[in-house]
Amino acid sequence: MTSDLWTCLKHDWPGAAAGVTQRGSHDPAVPWSGYNMGHTQEADHAVVDALRHRALTELASPFSPRLVCAQQVHGSSAAVARHTALASLPQSHGVPYCPDRDALITADPGLALTLFYADCCPIILYSPDPRCGGVAHAGWRGTVADIAGATVAALQREFGAQPDELQALVGPCIGVECYEVGPEVVAAAEATGIASAVCDVNGSTHLNLLALNVALLQRASLAPANIQALSHCTRCGPVPLFSWRRDGPNCGRHVAMFTLS
Repeated sequence: MTSDLWTCLKHDWPGAAAGVTQRGSHDPAVPWSGYNMGHTQEADHAVVDALRHRALTELASPFSPRLVCAQQVHGSSAAVARHTALASLPQSHGVPYCPDRDALITADPGLALTLFYADCCPIILYSPDPRCGGVAHAGWRGTVADIAGATVAALQREFGAQPDELQALVGPCIGVECYEVGPEVVAAAEATGIASAVCDVNGSTHLNLLALNVALLQRASLAPANIQALSHCTRCGPVPLFSWRRDGPNCGRHVAMFTLS
């Protein structure tokens, strides 16, 4: 399928579909303009709902998966999403969400795990056998706390997924050239022991969020050949995406989605 809604749309994982949306055509002066999937303060909520419906249709047609989200508190904990638990979850704009979590995993067909981004790193994981998968939201805090490895471990613990058989789609997120960071972030990134985490860019210290998450997935025993990394920078392109650092807190959100059929 060809669609300008997606940065990447994957239908090559048997029994699953995954993707990351993009911003599309927009007014640069309006931070939430474009394919905004988030119910942000200035958003037209009816438009957001319509865009989410379109994304679900393009992701999973002819199936109609149920959207489930997470609160996204910049932590490193994963929740198991199950149809039987949806009724007990709190809701935001009619969508159930898992409180205090930044990753969702499932083995239930018909759930569309959906998380929101505007510079943070999306991580989508898929296990072909047993068939299961998940989505994680990796800001710098979640990244240095190893949400990547925690999500892999949750898939293994809950469903018996084998890390060396997992497939991953990582990014896009803010690129290293655009991500200058201070001493707190540097110290936390260096504590991971991954040399590629921090680098010098024109005399200032920058975090390589994408490379760090890829390295953490490899540390969690994913094969390098099984990791697809999208290197588009959310702040400077070349694909139009939402960026908190560029546009501020009123910016829109793109999403990462994963579903089993």
